Amino acid sequence: MTERADIRDSRIRLVLAVALTCAVVVGPSAAPASARKRFPPHLDPRSWVVPENMSWSDYEPIPGVDWKDASNQPPKKLRAALILGDFQDQKFRVAEESVDATGQRGLGVKDPAQFWLDYLFVDEDPNSYTKGHHVGEYWLENSYGLVGVEAQAFGPYTMEGNMYEYGLRDFGGDEDCPDGPDGCMGDFDPELTQASLADVTAAQAMFGEFDFRFLLHAGYDESGVWLNYGQMLFPDQEAVTDRYGPANPKHRNWATTRYVDWTSFFSAQQIWSHALPGALSTQGESDGGSTYAHELSHILGVLDNYNNPYAENPDRAYSGPWDMMSRGTFNGPGGPWERYQIPPTEGGTMGSHHMLRNKIRMGFTPPAEVFTITKDALDAGLVVRQRILQRESPPEANDAGLYSGIRISLGEDASSCDTAEPLCDGGGYDYYDIEVVNRQGFDSFLPDHGVIIAKSKTADTAPFIWVIDAFPKDIGLIDFIRADGEPFYYTIGDYRQLADAAFHAGTAPGTKNSYVDEANGLAFFVLERIRNEGRFEYVVAVTSTDAPPPPDPQIKSLKGRVGRRVTAQTFEITNPGQTDAIYRMKVTARGAKARLLNDLVFLAGGETQTVKVWSKRTGARPRVKLTAKPA
Repeated sequence: MTERADIRDSRIRLVLAVALTCAVVVGPSAAPASARKRFPPHLDPRSWVVPENMSWSDYEPIPGVDWKDASNQPPKKLRAALILGDFQDQKFRVAEESVDATGQRGLGVKDPAQFWLDYLFVDEDPNSYTKGHHVGEYWLENSYGLVGVEAQAFGPYTMEGNMYEYGLRDFGGDEDCPDGPDGCMGDFDPELTQASLADVTAAQAMFGEFDFRFLLHAGYDESGVWLNYGQMLFPDQEAVTDRYGPANPKHRNWATTRYVDWTSFFSAQQIWSHALPGALSTQGESDGGSTYAHELSHILGVLDNYNNPYAENPDRAYSGPWDMMSRGTFNGPGGPWERYQIPPTEGGTMGSHHMLRNKIRMGFTPPAEVFTITKDALDAGLVVRQRILQRESPPEANDAGLYSGIRISLGEDASSCDTAEPLCDGGGYDYYDIEVVNRQGFDSFLPDHGVIIAKSKTADTAPFIWVIDAFPKDIGLIDFIRADGEPFYYTIGDYRQLADAAFHAGTAPGTKNSYVDEANGLAFFVLERIRNEGRFEYVVAVTSTDAPPPPDPQIKSLKGRVGRRVTAQTFEITNPGQTDAIYRMKVTARGAKARLLNDLVFLAGGETQTVKVWSKRTGARPRVKLTAKPA
């Protein structure tokens, strides 16, 4: 480049700066001092993974806290009576040694009550079935030390009837029962409660009251086998073989189930896990600790927040893998179709935390830890910018500027949509909630880290949490292979459609850093990701699109040229207004490749910041231009 060209370019930059334009151009240089071989890595690259592709190696401890340490135990734990019940035709699989219809051999343990007590509440051996993680640890982690759980085991007690008499009518009718219309009327919960009453009462007199009961029945939770040993295995209901049928050879081998029209009789006879708020829950031997966490949440008063993904016209999943009261119950290595093992060793063993709405409702996240603002305040021109700590870590009491979430009170949800459409959230929400997730602790088997934006309601009227999907397009992955060899893809209602829902900071391909709700006039921005002693914090901003817009920014070049190797050009961007503003920057290049690692910047009124643009010359007369406008 000639001296004359240098003078000319300097004059151009000076004129652009004086004119307060929003575009600045830098040109070539022979050998910049800051040259490097490669572009710097993206700030927060795409990282989502579906559950079926996870393994136990994905588990990561939460830095700085061990909830199994005695010093982190709560002053009082909830006490559960773990009561085992089997049937005339089905003893506990862990006590048997035979091979059943799933191909699994029993363990032959002598004391199933002690086995399940240890498995669920005691064992901390990293080589155990659950790698040393148990139900009590989940609740300590999820509640930040407020709630712990311990148990005393009772039984087994043998029910008066066969298994099918108690499970077939969960979602079936007269035609499913081999004993005719008056059969299959067994009621497992009250029968087992009554059978164990004397022993439980005596234990309470000696050791203190139980807060609730966990009822554990022999055999499988139907939730874990209805598809594996139904439509995954057989092309149609008449193809179900005798191996999966009833003992009565004259009765059909299939029965009605919950989400689809039919499954094998073997699957349908199993009891579907459930709960009675304030009192008890019922689980099967295939249920991992996540099911106990989900059902205890019901006992504590929080209801379900999930859809039927296999309905004829399913709704989109509500909060999917991100929340324990939705399909976060299924989290664990191997995904949802690995929830049939006895004892559980993969899917359903490491359920997710509760989302922010539910943690607030259950008292785990106090109001002071959530930055709360109204939509009206944002309409007046306020811009919220806050640091949010990952939900897996206890709230940071010593950092007044670090929150566990942001909540925007809508006043009235102005959005509307056709409820017949699967992506319609149904409306009627009270809040927007923003939280940060990281794949650590019991959240290790979330599909991603990042910022989760969700609409929520005060009442438990499902959907009461609706996660905003950063990429609402069909994810296009195979759920399972049908019995005829044809692939069956995730339905539009499958919870794994939300695997890519998290928002990320920066400009990495396959990520998004902003979301706009036009109807409610709100815009959300992920400004920055911060690593702090192994934890994630995100800087998130919220503005109202109904507020007066900020002025255009001023931009000028400080230093740097486009080189033959990767170099950094430094620009200065200024907010000339009096109020806070968020600007989105854009880089265009000619004769060069350019990368802006973060295209969002928050500027207080009158504030100036420097921005780096990385580029590499690819042709003649390279130019890189930076522009910006209010986001």
